[in-house]
Amino acid sequence: MISAEAAIFMGRTYLGTSYEELDCINFIKKVIRTAPGGDKNYTTAGTNDLWNSDSKSAKYRDLTWKKEGISGAKAGMLAFMGVDTGDVNHTGLVTERGTVLHSSKSRGCVVETELTEKRGWN
Repeated sequence: MISAEAAIFMGRTYLGTSYEELDCINFIKKVIRTAPGGDKNYTTAGTNDLWNSDSKSAKYRDLTWKKEGISGAKAGMLAFMGVDTGDVNHTGLVTERGTVLHSSKSRGCVVETELTEKRGWN
């Protein structure tokens, strides 16, 4: 199992990596594959599959915060956008700073931004 600290450390090593190289789901897959305790063969078809993966395998269940809203999200968990629409379309990694690491299409790279509902995280 990946520790929150290891996932966040690994995630931060990709800051600035272009969106074309690592979109949001591939950023999360890369962290899971390369962080100590991860699974080098981990794969998922996309953000909807990642959102639903806890029902298929307990291995990453603790990473997914399955509550509406962001209150209670802890460092190392995954945050999602689009949950309330039925089409989960973006994901990122919650940090100990109350921020989220994610690959932003609009910013063109992996960034660390504030984890707020106002920004679309839910």
